[in-house]
Amino acid sequence: MGMASATQQAFRIRDGQSAPYNCASNWAAALNVRATIVAGDDFAVRISVEETAGGGFNLNSHLFYSRNGGTWTEVDDVSSVVREVDNTGTADDYLLTSECLGSHALTFVSGRFSDDGAATSTISINNHWTESEHHMELIEADVDDGDVIEFRVYDGTSALASYSRNASIEVSKSSTTLVNKDMQAKWDIRELIYKDFQAKWDITTL
Repeated sequence: MGMASATQQAFRIRDGQSAPYNCASNWAAALNVRATIVAGDDFAVRISVEETAGGGFNLNSHLFYSRNGGTWTEVDDVSSVVREVDNTGTADDYLLTSECLGSHALTFVSGRFSDDGAATSTISINNHWTESEHHMELIEADVDDGDVIEFRVYDGTSALASYSRNASIEVSKSSTTLVNKDMQAKWDIRELIYKDFQAKWDITTL
């Protein structure tokens, strides 16, 4: 009975590697609005789930993605297209005590944060709603400019009963972005050459 009542409701996309996981930081777009994410960058998706039948539901939040309307695929720490990666500012399975995704008639239950590619610990909802957040990297080699990546929370590997909306991002691989990354790579190479030259100079002056 609990499974039949679990529904994904709202979402919001967060930008950045070490953003604090509160309601005020680093949002990439408004509530329930698709965000543009640069290929190769880190981002996070926060999603709300509700249970309304009173049957009780134990959610182990795990993220799945679909690229351009394709198959729903598990997001883990080695998946292609997107994968969960370590967040330097927040521990995996961190308790999310703030309601970030709008007001709700139901009582809020604290959710969980994930960055290790595995399902979160259990979140028990019974005529409640909750939020989970998943921190990921958009894999540059696996995506094209303009790709749309959608996200759904699963209970482990089982889909919820219904989805009011999917979370989503659009991929940016603009020429400006690629040029900037190429310039940074060249700068890094020059810096390594300089450090090598400096080391050799230091040796000759001993």
